[in-house]
Amino acid sequence: MWDKKHYKTGKLSIFLAERKKEILGYVVLFRHNDKVWLYDILIKKEHQNKGIGTALMNYICKNKKILLTVNDKNKKGIGFFKRFGFKPLLKDVLMIKS
Repeated sequence: MWDKKHYKTGKLSIFLAERKKEILGYVVLFRHNDKVWLYDILIKKEHQNKGIGTALMNYICKNKKILLTVNDKNKKGIGFFKRFGFKPLLKDVLMIKS
């Protein structure tokens, strides 16, 4: 319900990576005041490491500032986000790309 409510108000944006009507992955952004949060990103396992996540991130990183949280044990995820200019704010948990 939270997502549906915010999607209707325009605060939630969903970007899909598709091929022949099959969804390969997605990214969800949440707008709050003047900030954009990367709420979720997922690439189907069988389509990972093929540049799909990179393409989605390149597309959304056109925003002025994006915030996200990532588990401090998720080294692969932290490394992925650092490639796009995100930097840790709180022990690799809260990151920002400006």
